[in-house]
Amino acid sequence: MSPCCPYPNVVSAGVGRPRVIVGTGGQYYIMSSRLCCKACRRFWFADSPRWLEKLPKRFTNLLPAFLTYKKAICKSVMDELRRTGHSPGDMANQVNELMQLKYERAHLAYLHAIESVREAEAGVYGQRTIGRFVRKENTPRDFGRMDKKMPGVESLSPVIT
Repeated sequence: MSPCCPYPNVVSAGVGRPRVIVGTGGQYYIMSSRLCCKACRRFWFADSPRWLEKLPKRFTNLLPAFLTYKKAICKSVMDELRRTGHSPGDMANQVNELMQLKYERAHLAYLHAIESVREAEAGVYGQRTIGRFVRKENTPRDFGRMDKKMPGVESLSPVIT
């Protein structure tokens, strides 16, 4: 709250922008409310460290990441960093490797699913399906690209230090 506001009246003013957080198990987003004081007309985000430090520890411990003003780091990454003693750069490379592996496994599962559908349509499993008559085109959709630079991973160093 603003120190210049003698009678604060804080209300929600919508949803703030999502923060991308990369953990050892994958990538996720945290969204928080955008707050407004009706008395002094100031806006801020509820995930601001200034607001989070006013909350009791039992609430802030529920958050899955350590939040700073602009960045965040998943507690699982921080635990791994403390456990292994890697540098932030090495940890960022390790997390990028994990994300690449996860993408490749998902892509392989997608290709196996396409193969299974085509085999079923060809009658490999004993009975043909009607899928080839229902679809307009026979070409499967692209799985999608993985960006080489994962959002949030390249910036582990500024968050940790």
